[in-house]
Amino acid sequence: AGGETGFEFPGGLILPGPAMMLSSLSSGTANLPLARAEPALYPTHTHQAIATGVAAAQAGAVLRQWLAGLEQCGQPPKVYVSGGGWPAVRDETLRLLARACAGLGLAEQAVHWLDAPVLDGLACLASQAEE
Repeated sequence: AGGETGFEFPGGLILPGPAMMLSSLSSGTANLPLARAEPALYPTHTHQAIATGVAAAQAGAVLRQWLAGLEQCGQPPKVYVSGGGWPAVRDETLRLLARACAGLGLAEQAVHWLDAPVLDGLACLASQAEE
C-alpha cells in the first residue's frame, strides 16, 4: 500500500554484497584466494576472475530489477545506490545499464548515490509526523 506518501514499494531483492561474496568464495571453496583485484572485461588470472564474477553478479542483479521496473511501469526506473561495496561494482553496473539503455533506444540513466538512506528515510518520516 502507498500509505500517506503516495509511494508504493513493489518489492526488491536481498543478496550478499561484494565483501560477503568474496569471503564466501575464499572460505567455501578449495584453494580460492580472497581476491584482491579490479574487475576486467576478460579476466586473465584467478583474482581478476573472482573480482569480475562478483561485480558481474551484483550488476546483473541491478540490471534485472531495472528491467523489471521498466516492464512494470513502462518507463526506466531511477537507480539509487549506497554502501561500501558500490566502488567494487560501480563500473560494471554503469556499463550494463548504459548498454541496456542503448539497446532499448533509451537515454542513458543516471545513477544516484545516497550517503545515508536509512537516516534519510527516518528524517523524512519524522518530518511527515510533524505535519
